[in-house]
Amino acid sequence: MVIIMEYNEVNNYIQSLRGRGIVLGLDDMKKLLKKLNNPESKLNIVHIAGTNGKGSVGAYISSVLQCSQKKVARFVSPCVGEYENTFLINSKPVAHDVIGRCADVVKKAIDEL
Repeated sequence: MVIIMEYNEVNNYIQSLRGRGIVLGLDDMKKLLKKLNNPESKLNIVHIAGTNGKGSVGAYISSVLQCSQKKVARFVSPCVGEYENTFLINSKPVAHDVIGRCADVVKKAIDEL
């Protein structure tokens, strides 16, 4: 039987990582992505950076892409309102069990490294 992290466990795990400090460089992230079979290499990504307007620009781009029949996943940080609004697919929050399964895979990869 496969045990998958519950949504509240995911939140607690993410919060527990915040106090670890910053590790400069990308070496650790590259190792983790390689362990996960480089999922980022299979995606088309729009990275929005800057001081102001990221949420509005992200919502606008998501809307345009969805109107073009594209499946759009969006990560919003800092979260607006409820934490579950951080992870969106086609402007809808990702189901808690999906977040649990994904977090479980990432946590196991981190633990193995």
